[in-house]
Amino acid sequence: GNLHVGGHLYLANNQLSSLPESFGNLHVGGDLYLHCNQLSSLPESFGNLHVGGHLYLANNQLSSLPESFGNLRVGGNLSLRSNQLSSLPESFGNLHVGGTLSLQNNQR
Repeated sequence: GNLHVGGHLYLANNQLSSLPESFGNLHVGGDLYLHCNQLSSLPESFGNLHVGGHLYLANNQLSSLPESFGNLRVGGNLSLRSNQLSSLPESFGNLHVGGTLSLQNNQR
C-alpha cells in the first residue's frame, strides 16, 4: 500500500545511503526531513512523492537527481543545498515548489 503521514516525517541525521523505489508512493501532509544523511542518489519514483510542507534534502551526497524530479510537488520550501549536484535533470523546469528553492553550496 501507499503510506500516508498526516504530519511530519523525520528521517534526518541518520546514515541513510539509499531509499527504496517505493519511497515515491509516500504522501506526507507536513514536512519531510531527509537532511544530514548520506544519500548519493534518489529512486526514480521520487518524483511521485507528495509533500504538503517543506522537503529538506540538504547535506547529503547527491550528485544527480532522477529525471522524474520535475514531477515533484512541494507545498513549502525545497532545500537541496550542500550536496554535490553539478547538473539538473531536463524535467527540473516542471518542478512545483510553493516556497523557496535552495540550491546553494553544491559542487562536484
